[in-house]
Amino acid sequence: MSLLAPWFLAGAATIALPVLFHLIRRTVRNERPISTLMFLSAAPPLPSRRSRLEDLPLLIVRALMLALIAFAFTRPFLRSERTVVQPSARRHVAVVLDASASMRRRERWSEGERIADELIRGTPSDRPIAFWLAGPDLVPRIDRWDVAGEGDGIGGGSMPSDRATPSWGSDDLPNAVRQVLDRHASLADADGQRTELELHLISDFSSGDSADWRSIEWPSGVSVRLHPVERPMLHDDAWLELLAPEGSADRSEYRVRISNAGDSTHERFRLVDSLGRSEIELTLPPGRSRIVMVPGSEIPFELRLEGDPTEFGNRLYLPPIGTREGTIRWNGDPSDESAWIIRTAIESLERPRPAWSEKIADTTSDPSTDAQAGLACTLLLNPPEVDAVDSIVSRVQRGERLVIALDRPVDEANAAAWEPLFDRLLPDSELRIAETPLDDFLLIRGAERDDPLLGEFAVESFRDFGEIHVWRQRRLSWRDAVPSGDDSLRVVAEFDDGSPWIVAANVGEGTVVLMTTGWTREESELGRSSRFAPLVTTLIGFAEALPDHAIEDCDRLSLDRIATDSPAARSESRGSIGDAETTWSGWGMPAPGAYRAADQLDSGDLWIVARVPANEFDEQGDHSADIATWLPNADATLAELDRQVASRRLEDEKLERTQGYWRWGLFAALVLSIAESWLGWRASTRVAEAKVETMLATSEENRVGET
Repeated sequence: MSLLAPWFLAGAATIALPVLFHLIRRTVRNERPISTLMFLSAAPPLPSRRSRLEDLPLLIVRALMLALIAFAFTRPFLRSERTVVQPSARRHVAVVLDASASMRRRERWSEGERIADELIRGTPSDRPIAFWLAGPDLVPRIDRWDVAGEGDGIGGGSMPSDRATPSWGSDDLPNAVRQVLDRHASLADADGQRTELELHLISDFSSGDSADWRSIEWPSGVSVRLHPVERPMLHDDAWLELLAPEGSADRSEYRVRISNAGDSTHERFRLVDSLGRSEIELTLPPGRSRIVMVPGSEIPFELRLEGDPTEFGNRLYLPPIGTREGTIRWNGDPSDESAWIIRTAIESLERPRPAWSEKIADTTSDPSTDAQAGLACTLLLNPPEVDAVDSIVSRVQRGERLVIALDRPVDEANAAAWEPLFDRLLPDSELRIAETPLDDFLLIRGAERDDPLLGEFAVESFRDFGEIHVWRQRRLSWRDAVPSGDDSLRVVAEFDDGSPWIVAANVGEGTVVLMTTGWTREESELGRSSRFAPLVTTLIGFAEALPDHAIEDCDRLSLDRIATDSPAARSESRGSIGDAETTWSGWGMPAPGAYRAADQLDSGDLWIVARVPANEFDEQGDHSADIATWLPNADATLAELDRQVASRRLEDEKLERTQGYWRWGLFAALVLSIAESWLGWRASTRVAEAKVETMLATSEENRVGET
């Protein structure tokens, strides 16, 4: 039996009032009327004793009637089994330990493992527990959530015996939390039973992007506790970072930035390389950074920062200095304006450094060897000599790029001088050139979207070459009956009248590119355009050149992208990639170091410098307080409880209206009121009869006395 308004039971306390008043009332007993005293002033009677309870049945009926009325106002009802017996909800326990690179600082990792071990040991044995490491991926270490049923053995225990180490990547705790919530929800849905979640996050909380935490949708029944591993958080260390090279073409030095934390207690450091070539002494106040130039080497080496009390971030592995160059064979006259413009545009490249050669008939070079040393291209501004045609065609067929720039007007003799080369390169096309007289100017329409040669210029922002006027143009003609294929001529870019501007064809392993206009003032406005240099470097194939080295965060690299037998892995300054002291295989990423890309071993060395992400160094303090504002807090819990209470009250009101026990209470009170009336009439009748008898007895005594 439950009551919808139990406070009305307080009305039943009024039953005690008449009883109390009756008990404290005093009455006068044996009062006799004497006729001779009727003319005297009456004195107040003296009570003889306290009254006793009289007419107990009547008193009980009245009290019971008041109690029934009060009970009816409480709106009683009987709960159903579903409402009375609610099975206790299961509770999952999740312990998530941050395994990002910043946890390698000082004693953070050991402290995190200690906290995790205490939480695991303190979990009741009948409560399912799971333990994860949150690095770039969420790695399970203990998972007993999917154990069927409940009982001993699914909770408690201790840490796994195989010791783990932090990763070298950034932390992503919000994403780890989402994965834990998804797994918890999937298991709860499969069981069909309400399951709560007790989530423990162990971290230094050095990064706290509120947007990531704010986007988490917390289900009901989730409680979160934060366990900082360091209070207060310390940053008293310095670190090294390799920076990208500047625009200078000289790549014989590396740009290395040294940073000192704002709360550091040290400011004198020494930078030493593993080759023993030099030592750099420097003074760096707390909160400052400095860029130093470190001479490169032909072999990979290690930089070490001394004077810092912590080891984290004090080692930097550098690859060999890049020697990648591009070889350009050309037949232009350096004193010619057109040749000077295109050479200046190509030399504006940051990399690779172009090496110019006038030996276009060189038959001793091997394009595959050139590809390993750098890039190779033949640039023809004038018709080649007949004895150089075979050499040019041979290099193109073996993979070299050939660019024919028709940058000046052609007459019949000049056009005929190009024919031997065209016939050897494209024997079936019958390619011919002729000067096209223009009455007005032409505009460049843009590049073909689907052609890979100018893929960068096929996007909408690059297709428009602006108001570039073209005054002169060479007309190309070839046989239309040539079947379409990889070795056929194709239009890559055209003018606004539909005539071709750039055409290309694949010849063997190489590519032939033709331009039908020049770039001098007499030819067009192309040479003064800011897009001319990117266009030319793309046409000669240098825009696809690999950099001397790449800088990647450790968590953006996988072990299969780098060569395990690279010189960097065998050098004294770097241990092997599989070394357990530097890399934990569970993370699938390399430790900081210099590696040679596995997919570039046959076409030149592309070195990759794997580094710790910068945000693992640049800590802004403990963000646990900020993160806590986006967790399911007490207000959310109270709101959920209020919602549950309101839902339960609605169900109770429905049950009370359906059962209607209050009506039976009022009906019983009505029946008792009838009984009370009858008993009251009987009691008053007895009192009146007693008074009459007393008066008659008194009269009789008086009469006898007078007689």
